[in-house]
Amino acid sequence: MRKRPRLLAGAAAALCVLLMPSPAQAAEAPKTYKTVFSTVDGAGPDAKPVDPKELARSPRGKAGRPPEETPQEVEQRRRDALKKPQDSSPKRLAAAAGPPNPGRRDPAWCENRLKPGQLTMHETFDHWSFCDVQRYLLEQKECNGNTGKCKVIGTVNFRGIMAGEGHQGLLESDRKLSFTIKLDQPVFTGESERLKTQILTLSMRCWVMTGQGGNYCKQGARSGRSDLISRWLVDPYTWFDFDVPIGSATDADKLGHVDFRLIGNPGVGSPAEGDWTSRAGGARCDSNKYLTGYLSHGCVFDQTISVFNFLSRKETEHSAKHIREAQLYPDLTIPPVNNKSIPGAIESGKPLTRMRGGKENDYNRDKSTAQCRKWIAKKYHTMPNGPFDCDEYPFASTYEGSWMGNPDRSAMAHFSVKAIPSDDNQQGGRDLNDWYVEQRIIDEDRFYVKVVKQDGGQLVVPAPPLPPKMPQGLVTGDMDDDGKPDLLAVHGSGTGKLRFYPGKGDGNLGESKEIGSEGWAKAVFTHGQDFNGDEEEDVVARVGSELLLYPGKGDGTIGSSIPFRGYGTGWDTAVRSIVTLSDATGDGYPDVIALSKDELWLYPGDPSDKPSLLAPIKIGSRGWNNYDIIAVGDRTDEGKTDLVSRNRQSGMMFLYKGPLNRELKTPPALAEETAIRMVNGNSEKCLEIDGSSTRNGALAQQWDCKEQAGAK
Repeated sequence: MRKRPRLLAGAAAALCVLLMPSPAQAAEAPKTYKTVFSTVDGAGPDAKPVDPKELARSPRGKAGRPPEETPQEVEQRRRDALKKPQDSSPKRLAAAAGPPNPGRRDPAWCENRLKPGQLTMHETFDHWSFCDVQRYLLEQKECNGNTGKCKVIGTVNFRGIMAGEGHQGLLESDRKLSFTIKLDQPVFTGESERLKTQILTLSMRCWVMTGQGGNYCKQGARSGRSDLISRWLVDPYTWFDFDVPIGSATDADKLGHVDFRLIGNPGVGSPAEGDWTSRAGGARCDSNKYLTGYLSHGCVFDQTISVFNFLSRKETEHSAKHIREAQLYPDLTIPPVNNKSIPGAIESGKPLTRMRGGKENDYNRDKSTAQCRKWIAKKYHTMPNGPFDCDEYPFASTYEGSWMGNPDRSAMAHFSVKAIPSDDNQQGGRDLNDWYVEQRIIDEDRFYVKVVKQDGGQLVVPAPPLPPKMPQGLVTGDMDDDGKPDLLAVHGSGTGKLRFYPGKGDGNLGESKEIGSEGWAKAVFTHGQDFNGDEEEDVVARVGSELLLYPGKGDGTIGSSIPFRGYGTGWDTAVRSIVTLSDATGDGYPDVIALSKDELWLYPGDPSDKPSLLAPIKIGSRGWNNYDIIAVGDRTDEGKTDLVSRNRQSGMMFLYKGPLNRELKTPPALAEETAIRMVNGNSEKCLEIDGSSTRNGALAQQWDCKEQAGAK
C-alpha cells in the first residue's frame, strides 16, 4: 500500500517528461510562405532593387517634354532606329515607316538594339517604337508564424521585354497602342521547383489625360495573362491592346496624353502594394485633318525628339546640299548677316518644331521669297537653266522659319534661302510631308534634320562661295525691270499728268513717257515696293482721303487703281508725304510711312489680305513737319529696313535703324549738309535737293526741266 504513491509519482514524472517539448520541438512553429516581386538592377540573386521613386517618375519630365539628350545620344538613337531588325528589313532608308513594319512589335526588335553587356533599356526610338527591357526578381520567403521572421528559400531573376507599337488610320478606333511582353533568361536559386508552382499575373496600367480630365485607357481584346511560372517558362509571351477615345478633348488635335507601365502580381487578382512595375512610358493620341488632308487618327510614342533622315539623291541633291550648307556654314548663306545661328542639325542641339499650317506658313514663305528676290534676282524663277524656286531652311512648316523663328520679325540671322531647280525643291517638300505623315509629326512636335547619302552616311558638302555684299535682285525704284532705279514725276505744265523717267544707271534719265492722265497734281505718291505679290513695283498714292494702289506692270506703266483694304480709307488730307518700305515690321511684307502735319505714322502692310493695311502706329511725335523722309533700305547691313530723315532748315540727315514699328528718337546726325542733283539727257538740271539752310531745299518738290529730249 505504501509503494503505490511512489509508482504514481514516477508515472506522473514520466508523463511530465513526455508532455514537455524538447528544445528542438519548442523552435518549431507554423510556417507561412509569401512571394515578393521587385524591379532590380542586375541579373544575379544579389541584384539590388531599383528605387521606387525612380519607377514612379512621370515619363514627361518638365512641361510634358521628354528628358533632354546630348547630340551624341540622339545620333546613337537614330542609328539604333535604323538598325536592321532580326526578322525584317526596313522598307526605306528614312527612319520612316508608319504604320510600322510587321515584326516591329516583336521583342526581338528591342533585343537587337541592346549593346554588348547592356542589361536594361528604356527607350523611345521613334514615334512607332518603344522598348523597355528590365530585370525582375521573384523571391519566395518562408516565415515563422510565431515571430513573423522570414527567410528567402528560393529566387528567380528574369528579364522582361516590353515592345510597344503605335497605330494610325482613318477610324477613331485607330487611336490605340499595342504591346508585346516577353519574359526570358530565368536564373533560379534555392527551391526552384516550389517557385515554379507559383502563379504570376502580368497586367498593365494605362492612364490618359484628355480634355479637362483623365481616365483609364479602354482595355482591348488582349489584356495580359495569369499563369503558373512553369508555364511562363514554356510560353513566355503575352499581349496588351489599349484604345484611347477622343473623350472630352476639344482642342484642335483632340489630344490625349498617355502614361503606361507593366505590373507583375504574385498571384491572381488586382495589382497590390509590393508588386513590381516597369518604368513608366509615355504616348500621345490625336485626331486631325491637316496631317493628311483628311481626318486621321493615331497614337504614337511622343517622348522623343524625332529625326528626319533627308535622303540626298538625284531628285533632291540641291535641296540636300542647301540644308547641309545652312547647318555647317550659316555665315556663308543668304541673306548675308554676321553671326548666324541656324537650328535643326543634331550637332546644334536645337531641334525644329512642326507648325500646324495656315497664314504663319505663308508669312515664312513670303519673307523668304522676298530675300531671294532681293539678294539673288528679282525674277529668280526665270533665270537661265530654270525654272527655280526659293528654297528655305528651316522649313516654312516650322516655328523656326524665317518669319516665325525670331520674336523680332525683321531678324535675318536664323535662316537661309537659295534658288534651286523647282523640281528638286518640290520633291524635297514632298519628302518632308511624307515623313510628317509616316511619323505622325503634328503641331509642336520637335525634330532634327539629318542629311544622309544613299549608303546612310552623313552628306559632306564644301563651303559655299561668299554671299554678295550688295543686293543682286531688287533695286528700289526699278519699275521697268532693267535693274536701274527710275523716277516718277507730275508734269509741270499744269496738266497734272504722271510721267515715267527711266534711269540709266549713270545719273542720267532716259526719254520719259506718260503713264497717268490728269489728276495727279494733288496726289501724294511714291513707288518702290510690291504690295500685290506679282513681283513688280507698284505706285502708292493718297488721293483725297483714300490710299490707292496702282499695280506696276514691269515696263514702267501702271494698271488701274485698287483701294487698300483695312486702313486704306479715311486718310487725313494733311498727309503731305508718304514712303514705302520693303519691311518695317519684320513680316516680309511692305509697309507705308506717312507724314501728317508734324507726326509720323507707320501703316503696317497686311500680308494676309493683299493689298491691305493694319492699324497705324505713331512712330514720331511733334516736329516732323520740318523733315523730309527717305526710304533707304538696309543701310546698316543688319538685315533690317532703315529710315533716313532730312531737316529742311539745317540740311542735316538722321538715320533711324530698323525695326521701325516703335517710337523713333532722334539719333546722331549723318551729315551737316547734303545736295542731290538729277540731270536730263542733255545734262541740263532737272531737280536739285539742296541741303543748305539758306536755300531751304525740298525733296522732289521743284521740277524745272525744259521741254526737250530726255525731259518731256
